[in-house]
Amino acid sequence: MKRRIGFWIDANLSREQYEKAKDDMYKNNVMMLRVLSSVASTLFFVSAILGLFVPNMHSKISMYLVGLVCSALVLLAALFTKSKGILSFCMYFFDILLLAVGLLITLVSAQEQLTVTLIPIVILLPLFFDTKPYKFSLVVLLADLTYLIIAPAVKPAEILMLDMVDVLVFSIAGILIGTVITKVKIERYVYAQEISRIAIYDALTECYNRTAYKEFLKTNKELSDSFTVIMVDINGLKRANDSLGHEAGDELIITVAKSMRTIFDSCGRCFRIGGDEFVAFIDADDEKAFSLTNAFRKLLWEFEGRFVRNITVSVGCATAGVDAARPLEALVNLADSRMYEDKQAYYERTNSGR
Repeated sequence: MKRRIGFWIDANLSREQYEKAKDDMYKNNVMMLRVLSSVASTLFFVSAILGLFVPNMHSKISMYLVGLVCSALVLLAALFTKSKGILSFCMYFFDILLLAVGLLITLVSAQEQLTVTLIPIVILLPLFFDTKPYKFSLVVLLADLTYLIIAPAVKPAEILMLDMVDVLVFSIAGILIGTVITKVKIERYVYAQEISRIAIYDALTECYNRTAYKEFLKTNKELSDSFTVIMVDINGLKRANDSLGHEAGDELIITVAKSMRTIFDSCGRCFRIGGDEFVAFIDADDEKAFSLTNAFRKLLWEFEGRFVRNITVSVGCATAGVDAARPLEALVNLADSRMYEDKQAYYERTNSGR
């Protein structure tokens, strides 16, 4: 589904993708606010000092001082508050502040000169604050309207037309470029997120894949007493593939994966580590793990699919308990061994092969 992110620019994103991208870009905007407000504070301070010694800048000192105080306040807020509401307000306030200073300089302090302060502001601001570009575009257009109303009364006739054209052209260019760049940023972000997701998720089951499993083993060395490994292997997958076709096999795999996520995701992670092999790492003591495993088996037994009427699995559990200091690999091997014991018992009970 397309999401509208500007006046007329759409991105091919779902609502969830758009919201995630927007949140990430908001964080970038906060960082940009800190950088820009510190730069603006420095420039206003230097300009105010220069205004004391440069005759042409004398009339602008008051504007520079107002800009310095306001941008410094924005900088302090950006550095020390975590309130999203306050930070969003600071972004808009900073935008309006720079535009107001630009308007005051071109319409009050430097009426005889071409507009050189407002132009870089109207073209650059839409590029920086890109979470909701149309809101900043409206602020820029409002500044343009103010300029167009006042400029004919204060600007010399010989520069008025060129000045107005410059302001309008650069404003529209800034809005267009800012909106398009926002679209590109969001779609690139979502693309990067999708690549990262593909790298660690199994496409068929949406469980974590073997790569993520190996990374988990590598990074989780310290176990809690209630850390539990649950190994799962599907019974009769080969027989289903051979007799009913691979669609039936896929139905088995997908259903087991979905059932595992339903039962175990609330307290851990589920991985597909082979064709019909899964593992769940959960935070559960022996009693809770036993209860969850029974719920998992029951969910599968009650399943009636397109190709199969019910599903059985072999399961092996191992809880760290008092031996939490043992390596995770050892706990996995123990769960795996118990799973194969369960599978052997299944073969003997049903007199069936794999």
